[in-house]
Amino acid sequence: MFDEEVVQMIGEYGYVTTLNFLVYGQLELKDADMLSVGLIPKMMLICEEQAPFILLVNYIDEDNARMMGGYQGTKVSFIFGGQVPHPEELSKHIGEGIDFLRFKFDYLGVGKWEHGV
Repeated sequence: MFDEEVVQMIGEYGYVTTLNFLVYGQLELKDADMLSVGLIPKMMLICEEQAPFILLVNYIDEDNARMMGGYQGTKVSFIFGGQVPHPEELSKHIGEGIDFLRFKFDYLGVGKWEHGV
């Protein structure tokens, strides 16, 4: 289920913190790259350092949307090694970036993944 890089990050930091969004549309990889590049200066301001992170993009097709009782779109997860300072403030900035790209979205919240979960 986990990407190999995420498993390595969990091994290194003990756990990861995730900020999760559901984007109602097909977010292209160039858009995802723009979101991750735009996050770096915000992290420097908010966290006073750049925390290591991975961006996972999962597409939800019609069949999966029906199974989950939801809608088609793109699940976007920013995965940070260990604890990320001020996750709600970072999520606000990510949301502004998604909005800038002219996508509707829902913020699904902050999560934590660790060994055995």
